[in-house]
Amino acid sequence: MEMAIEKIAAIFYLIMGISLMVRPTIWLNYIDEIRKEKPTPNAYALVHLLLGLFIIVFHNIWVMSPTVIITFVGWAVVVKMVIFLLFPKFLIGLLPKSKNLHTMARIEGIIFSILMFWVLYRNYSVVDL
Repeated sequence: MEMAIEKIAAIFYLIMGISLMVRPTIWLNYIDEIRKEKPTPNAYALVHLLLGLFIIVFHNIWVMSPTVIITFVGWAVVVKMVIFLLFPKFLIGLLPKSKNLHTMARIEGIIFSILMFWVLYRNYSVVDL
């Protein structure tokens, strides 16, 4: 079960990471939607909250291996989405100045893509004996 959750989460966040690298403008428009207090960001937050809760309920594994990356991501997503749903303006205030947002989105995308690719590689290439 844990390996299946790792694969689902890693594929999901790998796609998100690639999206951040390739199309950061979409995510910056999303930030504008949050500033305008439109309902779309709440739907996005709820999807991520559900995935994060799924991860921490079924994959709360704290060992020194790539497995912990998924657990950490699950907890980070839950904390971030709870803060977002309760205090969206607080998270917006933590963002860098607008001229650095494209760069930050791409850097986040690169980091997420590398980490998730590593988790997927480990899951599909390592066989436990």
